[in-house]
Amino acid sequence: MTDDPFVTHRSLLFTVAYELLGSAADAEDVVQETWLRWDQVDQSEIEAPRAYLARIVTRQSRNRLRTVKRRLVAGITQAFVDAYGVRGEQVQVFIAEFDDEHWAKAGTLAVDRGA
Repeated sequence: MTDDPFVTHRSLLFTVAYELLGSAADAEDVVQETWLRWDQVDQSEIEAPRAYLARIVTRQSRNRLRTVKRRLVAGITQAFVDAYGVRGEQVQVFIAEFDDEHWAKAGTLAVDRGA
C-alpha cells in the first residue's frame, strides 16, 4: 500500500470521471490530467486530499464535456445549415434541448466514428 493519496483514490477518481463522461478513454485522460495537477501542488498544504482530488477530476470532466459540446454544436450547426439551408439560430434552439448526458453520448459516438 502506498501513502500517495492519488494512488489510494485512483479508482474513485476514475469512477467519478466515467460517470460524468460515459467513456472509459475520456475518464482515463481526465484521471491523468488530474495527476498532472496533483503533482504540481504542495500536497502538504492539502487538508483533505480525497476531496481535493475529487474536485479536480469533477472540474476536469465538466471542462471536457463543455469542449465536446462546443465542437459538436459547431459541427451540427454547420451541417444543418449546409444540408437544409436553415438558419444557424434555428439549429441552436433545437440543440439547447440537449443535456450533459446527451452531449457525453454524442461525443462518444463522434469519437467512435472517427469524427
